[in-house]
Amino acid sequence: MTKDFITPLDLDHFDVSTITNLFQLVSDTGLSAPCSVLNIINDSNSSIIISFNGIDDHDYVILQKDRQINCQCNSRGGNDKALFAKGTKIWVRSGYPAEKFPAGMIYFTGF
Repeated sequence: MTKDFITPLDLDHFDVSTITNLFQLVSDTGLSAPCSVLNIINDSNSSIIISFNGIDDHDYVILQKDRQINCQCNSRGGNDKALFAKGTKIWVRSGYPAEKFPAGMIYFTGF
């Protein structure tokens, strides 16, 4: 019998003290495991913009807030599952307006 289960994943973090208006790669290796829910926790004094290709703005996370992206909402009926693939790369850049002295961390977790 097939069972679905959720395992929390500590994926990565990013120190915003060096953040600029240009996209910066969070990790060269990308996500350490596939996940159905990606949680972005912005524990900094700067709003951030997230990109999954390093070119386009895909999401905006204001300072001291978090954003949860649920891939399962995009899955088809039956047993098909929608996941962020292992190795998916994430880029970040400062949001608007850019903080003069950014400080804090951005955490990426998944399920």
